[in-house]
Amino acid sequence: MHTNKHDDIDENVPSRDEEIKRIISNPGMFRMRGEMDPRILMEAIFSDRVHPERVLFELLNELMHKAMNKEIPYNMGSAHYTYDILNDIPIAETEKLYKLTERFESPAYAFTKMLSQKKTNNIEEIVLDMHSRETTLKFNPKQLIVNGKSTRYAMRDVIKITTMDKNKHVALPLPNWHFWELFDGENEEKKFAFFEASSPEQLLDGFRKVAKRGNIGSLVLVNPSNPLGYKIDQKLAEEIDVIAQKYGIDIIVDDVLRGVQPIGDRESIGIYFSRPYIVEGFSKRFGDEPIGEVSAYTILPKDVSGKKFRSEANIAKKTVVAELMRMAFAYSEKPAIEELTARNRIFSDRLLSHDGDIKVYRPSESHLLTVLELPNTYWSKSTDLDDQLMEKGVVISPIEMYKPDDFQLSENYKNKFRITVGRISSCNIAEAADLIGETIRTMKNE
Repeated sequence: MHTNKHDDIDENVPSRDEEIKRIISNPGMFRMRGEMDPRILMEAIFSDRVHPERVLFELLNELMHKAMNKEIPYNMGSAHYTYDILNDIPIAETEKLYKLTERFESPAYAFTKMLSQKKTNNIEEIVLDMHSRETTLKFNPKQLIVNGKSTRYAMRDVIKITTMDKNKHVALPLPNWHFWELFDGENEEKKFAFFEASSPEQLLDGFRKVAKRGNIGSLVLVNPSNPLGYKIDQKLAEEIDVIAQKYGIDIIVDDVLRGVQPIGDRESIGIYFSRPYIVEGFSKRFGDEPIGEVSAYTILPKDVSGKKFRSEANIAKKTVVAELMRMAFAYSEKPAIEELTARNRIFSDRLLSHDGDIKVYRPSESHLLTVLELPNTYWSKSTDLDDQLMEKGVVISPIEMYKPDDFQLSENYKNKFRITVGRISSCNIAEAADLIGETIRTMKNE
């Protein structure tokens, strides 16, 4: 390695050539560990043996997270899960994947070679096995589409397919995750029919009203609801299904939060619908990286052709993701859910020690989403709670932000906030809970 004579040399630091070799041998599915010299990353980009867009993505992602963590030490507003399955997987298992890439000049060639040499897992088989253990869904393997995307982009594809008629709208209960933003910058604008659904009863009544318009192509359902956390039970789902069949409306089930329910309690509400589209990714179950953002799948209704869904995942990418998914289910399924449960317990115990009148609700003890509700007497005082906490480095999400700017909610949500513990360590959770509790107590006594 060429060095400047004025440079300090540390014999324990890998050489530039060694670092570049490590990046090149990385097929792009593994999260880059530790500090990475941006100059080395940029140099690797110009190698013809690595996918430059992936390296650039990793570099920008790393810089973005560093900036966010520096400015926001207690980020409890984002429902991402930073769990690292690689800490659970035995080194011998991951070494198998690394060794394969070292034998060949091209990672893609390495995994193609692996396919020809031995029987390997594939994502479809892993998903089928998961459903056989967790749900009673009955579907043909041909209905299963895996295209190497995140849940949100798999959802976008389904919404597009179900509203190809430009006159058709997407029914979306509010408050909700910002599905409407998936189409920002798209050539084809999607029209949404928003309606308020602060409870299961209001969800049913609201859907019944918008369905009567006759221009609804699909209804998006998240269970448990995000951000309010209420569950859709069998009776409600079947009543919704009757309305959907009457007006020819497709049901789209976003099942991404199913994986953070307790093991043994992960049934899909898809079983209650006649012909649902079901979309699920694994970012909440196993963390965003290395597989969470590239492993979503869609289960199509029997009468819908999979040809409408163009797969973007090459065989090498799908193979390595499948191998990592196999490892994740084998080694991380229980630890990942136990970690969420422990984080939730720390947060609740610490927060409630400051004020017993605060309500903390979540769909289950292991769930990623928590609803913080202040007593009615705090309403006028809680309007700027999130702003006060932001000044202390704590981010929480007001429920009233989960809507388009031009939609007016009739119910008062000013005393309700969504909090998640997915992106914050156990130590920081306790500190954040103290800051939240102390701020609320101060406001209460003003």
